[in-house]
Amino acid sequence: MKQNILNLRQNKISYWVINAILNYIIRLVPRNKKIWIYGSWLGYKYQDNSKYMFEYVNKTNSGIKHIWITKNKNIVNYLQRKGYEAYYYLSLKGLYYQIRAGVVFFTNSHHDINDLNLISGAYKVSLWHGMPLKRLYWDDRVDLPSNKLFKHIKLCLKMIKWNIYSNVSRDLTIASSNFCLNSFRSAFRLKNTDDVLLVGQPRNYILLTSKYDYDKKKFLSSLNINIGNNNFKIITYMPTYRRSDRLIERQNNLIKELLSNYKLQTILKEFNCILLVKFHELANNDIKLIDNVYFLNNDQIDVQELLKMTDILVTDYSSCFIDYALVNRPIIFLANDIKEYERFENGFYVDYYLLAGKLLAQSVDEFVFILKDILTKNLDYYENIKYINSLFNEFESSNSCSIIVDYIKSKLKIKED
Repeated sequence: MKQNILNLRQNKISYWVINAILNYIIRLVPRNKKIWIYGSWLGYKYQDNSKYMFEYVNKTNSGIKHIWITKNKNIVNYLQRKGYEAYYYLSLKGLYYQIRAGVVFFTNSHHDINDLNLISGAYKVSLWHGMPLKRLYWDDRVDLPSNKLFKHIKLCLKMIKWNIYSNVSRDLTIASSNFCLNSFRSAFRLKNTDDVLLVGQPRNYILLTSKYDYDKKKFLSSLNINIGNNNFKIITYMPTYRRSDRLIERQNNLIKELLSNYKLQTILKEFNCILLVKFHELANNDIKLIDNVYFLNNDQIDVQELLKMTDILVTDYSSCFIDYALVNRPIIFLANDIKEYERFENGFYVDYYLLAGKLLAQSVDEFVFILKDILTKNLDYYENIKYINSLFNEFESSNSCSIIVDYIKSKLKIKED
């Protein structure tokens, strides 16, 4: 059955048609509002907002059945060992709960649960995988034809398909600020007053509470990184993905230049720093490792735990900086392809130059200069962090999970047992 689904997905038209039909058939099955299912990252990871929401409700909410659905059998085993209820998405119980669940939580799309649309009729909650800096869906015009007629035709067809079935349709979206609310409304054509809830992201609880204070050496040891001394700083580099080969190559060249920079190597040693690079593409190129630099396997880590341990964050367009701003530590924006990214990739909802301000480095030399200024406390970065938080983190709090649960129960009139 799994292979049949994979084969089906290769034919996008047939795949969409089947899911569109299911969209009207499956909704006829009665739903149980006290069965809530969760998934994330196309069904292959136990991470992100869904993970933190799932763990919260399992500790605090009785009378509601909370189930994790996944395409990864290792995750099923891991969660069941921890005492949680979890099922493989094609198992009998997995399929049953997809068809019967009254509430569904996802971070990317319906594919977090299953590639086939078995959740039609459920109350779908998009926790998403970060607040939007980059333009999304309807606001992302990269793949549109330059010819005005063809562009209009493609947009009309997209709208017809969207209204019949979309794998990112939702009944509720969370947004951590009014700015994010407006971005999500535009990206996903959200029109109702109750389809967006102004609330923080569940995953940021770890950044906002002292209950998650980690030992750095222990954390690094779990990643097979052993540091001899205790008084060290972690600099984490987390660039975002690129779709075009041209910009991927340019980004890889930037990383190579960065890691071969003698001044950077000197600074890392002088200030007792290690540089962690979370960039999955690097595993396939010829970048040479240097002292105090470590590449992270994406499957090894929980990003929020990594951010909690990080002393200085380096990124370009990844929304991780929005979360990280909550801890009020320095951020360096290393981006040498801003104009190209705006033209050939998603583009931005905000003026990137204004957002990054004096923390923007458009070359390796500028990055090294800013990094040294931060380490020697010669650069005041607080105004930039304050601006980021005011724009994106207006409603962040350690009570976000509770607020979301209470809203859904009230909306669906779910009574406690």
